Amino acid sequence: MMGASKNEAGFSLVETMVALALLAMVSTASVLIFSNFLTSGDGQQKRLDKLTNMMHARSLLAEDLSHAVLRPHGLTSEAAAFEGDDNKACFLRFARRAAVAAQYDARKADIESVAYCLSEGHLVRRSFAYPDAAIDTPMREFVLITEIGEIEARFHNGREWQESWFVGHANGRFYGQRSDLPPLVKLAWQHYVHVFRLPEGIY
Repeated sequence: MMGASKNEAGFSLVETMVALALLAMVSTASVLIFSNFLTSGDGQQKRLDKLTNMMHARSLLAEDLSHAVLRPHGLTSEAAAFEGDDNKACFLRFARRAAVAAQYDARKADIESVAYCLSEGHLVRRSFAYPDAAIDTPMREFVLITEIGEIEARFHNGREWQESWFVGHANGRFYGQRSDLPPLVKLAWQHYVHVFRLPEGIY
């Protein structure tokens, strides 16, 4: 019986090593592609989450400001009726009419105190169950947007935008820069600009 020919002898050591090297290269490329795909997916999800949070924050701001009332509130004897200033941690403080359900709940006030603040790089909404809050008045606080550097707040006086707006109340009278709510509030953060309309001052 004749021995196997040279062409039937199988792969040589060099051919085997070349095949293994090619297989390793293909495997490495596949892992890199899959890893990039996962990383891209995570980045896309983070961007989607950030957009969702921003839309939620904008919706809450629009809801709160559209129900703002010129009503004194706060912890001091000279309570604020409306305060806006992006140089302060709580750049917006005002009273608003509570949700319709709260207006028919004897345990709750139909007006609540609301504040929007920057706290440790987060946009936070704080609210008191009652506008005339005392030290022990329950407060709700939740984070709307994380990793937010700064917020620019501007208030329209009917002719131009200005950097702050303050209406105070003491001894039965209003005082401060203005005597009414600003018609418009503009807030800018993370390259987005949002403009909100307020009702005419209601006491």
